[in-house]
Amino acid sequence: MKICKLTFFLTVVWISSSSQNILFEESFDAGFPSNWTQNNNGSGSSWEVGHAIAASSPNWRVTENGSFVYTNDDQCNCDKSLDELISPPIVLSGISNAYLGIEFFFNGGSSGTLSETGRVKISTDGGSTFSSLLNLNGSTDWQTQYIDLSSYIGNTIQLAIEYSDDGGWLFGLAIGHFKVFESLNS
Repeated sequence: MKICKLTFFLTVVWISSSSQNILFEESFDAGFPSNWTQNNNGSGSSWEVGHAIAASSPNWRVTENGSFVYTNDDQCNCDKSLDELISPPIVLSGISNAYLGIEFFFNGGSSGTLSETGRVKISTDGGSTFSSLLNLNGSTDWQTQYIDLSSYIGNTIQLAIEYSDDGGWLFGLAIGHFKVFESLNS
C-alpha cells in the first residue's frame, strides 16, 4: 500500500512539474465560458461562476480559491440529481500522451440513505454518450486529480463533470481549474 501511495505521489509530482503542451485549459476567471454547456433535470439553477463567498451557504463552506464554477445544492435545496458541466470538443491527435488535470472542491457528503456524487465522464461520439472516468472523493478542501487520457489519443473528446445530490438536500461541487495537456517529459 505504501508503494502504491508513493508511486501515485511521484506520478503527480512528475506530471505537475513537467513541461506541458496545453491542449485545452479553463480557469473560469472570465466568467462562464460560452463554449461549455450544462444540463440539469430542470429543477433549480445549474452551474454558476463565483468566488468562495458567493458559492458558500450555511451548510457548504467553500474555501477561497479565486474564481471557479460551482453548483450549490445546499443553497437551493432543489433536485440536483443530474447537474452536468460539459466541455467543448477537445482534439487529441498528433500527440504522444494526454492527461486531464482537474481541481475541485467536493465534500462527498451524505444525509440518511442519500449520498452526493461527483464524477468525471468522457465522450468520443460528440457528446451523445458518456462513460465514467473517475468518481471524485470527498474532502474539506480543494483537491487536484490527474487522469491519463492517453487511450483516447486519435479521438475528439468531450469531458463532463457530473454532480448528483441523489435526490436529497446535500452540498455541492466546485471546479477551479481544468486542463488537458500533453506531458513533454515522456
